Parts: sequence; C-alpha cells; structure tokens
Amino acid sequence: MRYITTLIAYFILSSCTSVYNDGYVAYAPVKLTEEEKQTVRRTVEELEERYDPERKMLTSKLNGWNYHTDATSGTFHHVRGSFEYALALLDLDDAQYRQQAFDIIEKTISLQDADTTSKSCGVWPYFEEEPLATKKSPIDYNWADFNAVTLLDIYTGHKDKLPPALSKKIEEAIVLAAKSIQKRNIGPDYTNIAIMGAYVTYFVSHLFDIPDMQSYAAARLQRFYNYTLEKNGFSEYNSPAYTIVALNELDRMKRHIVEPKAKGMVDSLYTIGWDIIAKHFHRPTAQWAGPHNRSYSTPVSPSFYGLLYGASDGKIDLGYKDERRDVRIKHHIPAHLLPYFLSPVYPRLQRDTFENNEPQITGTCYLADRYALSSANKSSLWNQRRPFLAYWGTADRPSYLQVRFLHDLYDFSAATYFSEQKENAILSGINFATNGGDKHVNIDILKEGKFKARDLRLRFEFGNTDAGKLSVPAKNDAPVTFTVDSLQFNIRLFYALFDTYKGYWEKGGDGKNGWIDFVLYSGDETDIDLTAIDTAALGFTFRIAPADATCPEEPVAYSVNEGMLSAEWSGLSIALPVKPEKIPNRGKRYFSAFPKGSTPREVGAKLSRRFIPGKHMLHGDKWIHYAEVCTWYGALRFAEAAGDKELVKELQERFEPLFSSEKAYRPVMNHVDLNMFGCLPLEFYRITKDRRYYDLGLPYADTQWALPDSATAEEKQWAGKGLSWQTRMWIDDMFMITIIQSQAYKATGKEEYINRAAREMAVYLDSLQRPNGLFFHAPDVPFFWGRGNGWMAAGMAELLRTLPVGNPDRPRILKGYREMMKSLKSFRTEKGLWNQLVDDPACWTETSGSAMFAYAMITGVKQGWLNAEEYAPVARKAWLALVPYINAESDVTEVCVGTNKKNDRQYYYDRPRIAGDYHGQAPMLWCAFALLDN
Repeated sequence: MRYITTLIAYFILSSCTSVYNDGYVAYAPVKLTEEEKQTVRRTVEELEERYDPERKMLTSKLNGWNYHTDATSGTFHHVRGSFEYALALLDLDDAQYRQQAFDIIEKTISLQDADTTSKSCGVWPYFEEEPLATKKSPIDYNWADFNAVTLLDIYTGHKDKLPPALSKKIEEAIVLAAKSIQKRNIGPDYTNIAIMGAYVTYFVSHLFDIPDMQSYAAARLQRFYNYTLEKNGFSEYNSPAYTIVALNELDRMKRHIVEPKAKGMVDSLYTIGWDIIAKHFHRPTAQWAGPHNRSYSTPVSPSFYGLLYGASDGKIDLGYKDERRDVRIKHHIPAHLLPYFLSPVYPRLQRDTFENNEPQITGTCYLADRYALSSANKSSLWNQRRPFLAYWGTADRPSYLQVRFLHDLYDFSAATYFSEQKENAILSGINFATNGGDKHVNIDILKEGKFKARDLRLRFEFGNTDAGKLSVPAKNDAPVTFTVDSLQFNIRLFYALFDTYKGYWEKGGDGKNGWIDFVLYSGDETDIDLTAIDTAALGFTFRIAPADATCPEEPVAYSVNEGMLSAEWSGLSIALPVKPEKIPNRGKRYFSAFPKGSTPREVGAKLSRRFIPGKHMLHGDKWIHYAEVCTWYGALRFAEAAGDKELVKELQERFEPLFSSEKAYRPVMNHVDLNMFGCLPLEFYRITKDRRYYDLGLPYADTQWALPDSATAEEKQWAGKGLSWQTRMWIDDMFMITIIQSQAYKATGKEEYINRAAREMAVYLDSLQRPNGLFFHAPDVPFFWGRGNGWMAAGMAELLRTLPVGNPDRPRILKGYREMMKSLKSFRTEKGLWNQLVDDPACWTETSGSAMFAYAMITGVKQGWLNAEEYAPVARKAWLALVPYINAESDVTEVCVGTNKKNDRQYYYDRPRIAGDYHGQAPMLWCAFALLDN
C-alpha cells in the first residue's frame, strides 16, 4: 500500500511540482484572496518598524521577568517573530519582499542548535542575544514545535519560490526540530504541544520519508486521541489560551493529514475543542466562562469575537469581525453547537470532571442572565489559572472578579485553592505547598519551602471596576456586602492565619481595576519558611446576586482539628490541611495516560482476576508462600486504588478459608520469609477494620523481635544489637522484614514497629550496598542479581512511604535509595528494562526485577524523592516495555525461578525462566497500584 501511494504521489508531483499528496499528507501552494492579502499587509505594516535590516531579524522589547529569558528588559532579536514575519512577507506574493523574507529565514535558521550531540539539538533560543549554549534560564523546548510549524507553512506554501540552497536548509532545520520533538516525546496532558508535536512529526515523517518517525507520529496521535476521549476534554481544561491554539493546530491537521483513520481522529478532536468553548460561552457578557486551567488574560480579547464571527459564517456577531491575522486558519463551529452561542437558555449549571484520577478535579460554572460564576474544586493560584472567576457586564464592557494570592504583588503558585459551589454561592479555602512554585508552578519550585517576602496578600480583583464602588469589612472576619453594576457581592473571610500574621483589609485600584486585599504581611523583606509554619490557611464565602435580591445571612460553621480546617456554609463543605505540606503526585504527565491495553487499570484488573481462582503457592508444601502474599497484597492495594469494591470482596473471599478450612496453610512464625505473611491480614484490617485480621496479622510482626528459646548464637547476637533475630544479611530480607513492621505501625500507630524497620534497613544498607549503589546477592556472592536488587529497591520505597520524616534513620535510607535509583538508570537495556544480572548487558532480560525497579521509581517520583523529569520517563518506558511480557493467559513471562545464592556467574545465566509465577505477577500489580495511587 505504501508503494502504491508513493507512486500516486510521484505522478502528482510530476504533473505539478507544488502539489503533494501521498495518501497520508497533502499540501498545495498558498493562494490568498485580495481580502486576505490586505489582512496580511496590515500585519506586515505593523511589524516593519520593528525590522532590523542590518541583523535581518525582527526586534522585540522586554519589560519584565519571563520564564525562559535571562534578561528582564531591553530590545532583542526575536526568533519566532522573525520566522512569522518572513512567512507574512511571502504570503503577500510580491516579488519586492521575497529576498527580504529569504534573508530573514536564512539568518534565523542559523540560530537553531544543530549539534546532534546536544540535548537541545533542533531547538531555537527566544532571542539571538541568548544562544542556548550560554543561557542560564531554562531552555524552552517548545520552540522546536512552534518554529517548525511556521517553517512548514513556509516550505509547503511557497516551495516553488524558495532558492534551492535555502529550501535544503529549511528541510534540514524542520527535520532536526521534528527529531527533537520525537526525542522529547511530550505527554498528552500538555495539550497544545501534544497536538503541535503530533502534527509536525506526522507531516515531516511523510514529507521526508522517515519510517521510525512515521510509526512514532501515528502512535502519538492515537495516544492523544485516546487520552482526550477518556478525559472528555483537554488537560489544560477549558483554556482560552490553549484550546484556541489546539484548534488552530487541528485545523492545520485537517488540511494536511489525509489518511482516513488519522483524519477521523483529528476531526473528532476538533469537535471536542469547540464543545468546550460552546458549553462555557456566556452570551450576555460574550465571555468564555471559567474555571480556566490556562488563561493569559481574564477578559477575552476582541479577537475571540472575530473568531466566533468567522467560524459561524457571520451568525455570531458581537461587533468585532476581523477574525485573525493567520489567514490560513478557517474555523467552523459544528452546527449542533451553534445554539449555545445563538439561543442559550439561562440559568444553566455546567459541571465538568477535568481530572478523573485522584485527586479528582471538577469544575462548576453557573451561567445566569446577568453574570457567570465559576470555580474549580482544587487548583493552584498560579497567574495562568482562574479557579475562582465571575463575569458580568456586556461584550463592549465586560467586568470580572478574580481571586488571587500575591507574593510581592505577583501571583504565588504555591498557594492552593479549594472550593465547593452551588449556583451563585462558593465556599473557598486556600493553603500552601512547601514544594510549590513561586511565580511558576514548575520552573521556580521553592527550595525546602523557603522564600523571601516583602508582601503577602489575598486579593479580590474587580476588573473594569472603579475602586470607589468597593467596600472592605469592618473587621477581619466580618461579612461585607456592596453593589457594583446592579449586582450585590457578599464576601466573608471567616478564617485567616499565616504563622503569626493576623492581617488587615485595605482597598486599592489602578484607574482601570479595583480590588480589596487582605494583607497578611507588608514591610521589610523577611524570610519565610513554610516547613516551620504550623498554620497557614484562609477560608472565605462568596455570593453574587442581583442588587434587589434577598440573600440569607448564613453563619459559617468551621473548626480546626488534627491539622484540618473544616467548614460548612449554605449546604457546602470543604476541608483542607492548615499546615503547609508537600504536593504529592509528581510525574503526572508521564503517568496519567497510556495506550489501550497498557493502562494500569486494565493490567491490574487482568492480573488480579487471574490471581483469584489460582491455586495456592506453598512454602515447603505446607504454608502460603511469600510470593503469593506479595501478589495478594498487590491485588488488594490495586483494588483499593482503582475503587473496585467488588474486587476487594473477592480477595476477602479467597482469604476467608484461612480462618477455618485452610487454617493449616497459615505460616509458622520462625523465618523471615514466613513472618511476612502478616502484612496481608494487616492490610485487610486497614481496609475493613475487621478485628480478626488484626489479631491474625500482628503476632507475625511481634515474633520477629521476640527471641525464641531455640535461638542460635548468631540469632542471639543480632537480637543483642536491637535487630530482628531473623536477620541474615540477604537482600530480600529488606522487603520481608520491613513490610510487616510497617504494616504493624499503620495498624497500631506504635512507633516501635516503624523504628525497628528503619534501623534494620539502615544496617543492611551500611553492610551490603556497594559503591555503585547496587547490592551483591550476598556478601560472599559478588553478583548483582536482578530480583534480589528488586527486593531491596521495592523495600526501600515501601518503607519510605510510611517512615515519619523525623525518623533518625530516614536520611540514610533516602540516600541509599537515591544512589540505587541513579545506578539503575544507567544499567537499562535498550528497551528500558533490566537484565537477570543488572550490570551484565549480555545476560537475558528478566521481568520480576524490572517490575520491582519500575515500582520503586514510580513511587519515588510520585512521593517527590526523585526528580520527575529525570526519572518518570524511565519508569514509564519500563512499564510500557513490561506489559508485552504478559501473555494471553494473563501470565507474566520471563520470570526467573526461585533462586538461592551461588558464587557462579553461569548459574545466574542458566536459571530457568517461567510464566505466571507469583514472583512476577506481584511486582506488576505493585506497578499498577503505584501508577493509580495518589
């Protein structure tokens, strides 16, 4: 088929060199109407005064801090703007501009990092003055995507005009950019870049016949499509900034991707984008109502009105008809969505689930005749987010209310917003994350929760509103009501405490916007350490209504108990921690979307259902084997994370005979491999609170430290050091001993259990960990056996999840864990897994150890112990590489059989490989649980 389509493309190209269609992608030269050329001409006229003919680039002025630049002010030569200016010059189809356009393209292409050994190969800097090699601020890898799109427009739209040498340079630059995009492999949760990168790699791979990129691009598009259908929308939810960009790129894809399956996905995604806009459009104010995940301007720009006018063929006329300067984009609102714009019915309540995984993110938007009020149940207060937003007024003069938390008068990303909304009323809370960002959610993360501040304040910002119309409360926690534009606003800050700062109210404005601020601190620069603060939280109520409406004065019932602020008001309730704490769930972009068949829910359910009817695996033909315990435990944790109550019930039913007819299978309590059985009933106790499980499980933890009368001299020696008498310095002990002691700590709350586990782990680390971070199978067996090291990796991850921050052994354990993870990263196979002997590239790939390493990394990323950008891609690749090892019977294959130690390398090479063994089933279930767990 590929051969046939290539022949078709050949005949098409033979007859008309500027038209291309190979059955996958298509393009034709740009032919603009005179009206469209007039639009482009206006753009050129506006930009030409910024053109520097000497440097052959467009200039741009900086007037403040930016995420990806070293400089904060001055005039610079702008890469992206220069490419776009050159495209506009060519679009005019006027010979007098061509050489200027060619000069700009040639100069600006030369700024691309073309060093194939460089991490940023294929990327451009923002400015000529800040080359990537010497930049101090973070590189914006998105510049490969954005500039590649413009270069593709230049190449496909004006190929016949380009000098051959320049055409070749453009081809090379586009391919380098596409390879950078493929290497970066951004996840589907970064909406505009996910789409843009799919477009670039799909188009480029077929234009220049790059087979591996063709496969990659098809899979990337499919992945984004599946992910978007599962979420019922884009990750940058309801975003005025990113949804438009997404629609623009999807329009490009609609024009250039012609393969039927891919085109069908693109058409569906395009409809989803318009569905988001339609259901949040508020006709009276002509605003795109919230809540917004990414927004660059709270009132929409007039160009949005022009977009609606053009996309509706003039039916939506809001007095602004100049749709956009990019004349190639031709948007069309699907007919079934037009009623939301033309004949909406109010009041209407729009509810959305933006994130299904825990913590679930939901949005509420109440659209009434005179206003729209919206909120997200949880969000940061980064300056690109709008978790609390109200609009009123008209299309000509829209007004808004936005809630912000400001650090030195800039939005503080470490502030986290919580809410519950019912129609026109919202109950809200704000707390703070010790590992949140300052100005940006990712780029400038607070270091150990510390920052300097001259000013901290909560702001209620009233856009397009005279500050004279606003009022402040008579005292800190008093309610206040005032009227603006025939609407009454009711606000009460019922709780506000930031360390020792009690705060005060003040009113202000800048002539355009007004605000009322609750000032927590204002004065000389002072050091703030969120980790040292016991209480930093705010709570407030809000209601909006017509000025003549009667609103009930309802008291707020709130309390602070066990570190939680709980509040109830007007049938609404919220709860949030008052002590600043870490944000969990790092690495979300890598762990939140997988291809069909590889999702943790699918894999976990499949392996769990395989386990339930399976036969018992017995130790010495007598007692439940530890590998079965690990599988059972993994299935139970997966069931809880997946919210599968039926699966929990089935796992209980499998356990029930161990209280009666299968009682003899319960292990005796005289060996490390047998005592770990107790972790399973203790997990059942944690979930069910059935005392039978507690009574069965706890003795297995206690007897590990209760020296028996028959103890050997060595066992007595270990006990004399405060360690378990079952200590033997085998690395798998560090899962078996620590898991039962950790479970006992969780069941009882007694720190002696977790302290035992931590001391034991620290001693094992000091005794067994090698300089490269890995572990010999035993002190007298100098081989890095995969599953043995897996037990150690999983054991440290399990223990660190439970171990209190103040435990004296925690720093040593965390250090050992990180050293091991760093080493594992360097010993991966090409597929992203690990071998039977971890450091031996000639040995065979083994799945049980690989899954344990993946589990340890997933856990570390989500807990914040590991850098997400460094380790999450490693863990994701391992998971995706492991899933194909599950056969049609739901058995994990390539599992090393039970293995004793032996000082013989060939012994490890020759160990049999089996399928369905619980040693392999268990860690895959752990991975499924860890990927779902939050």
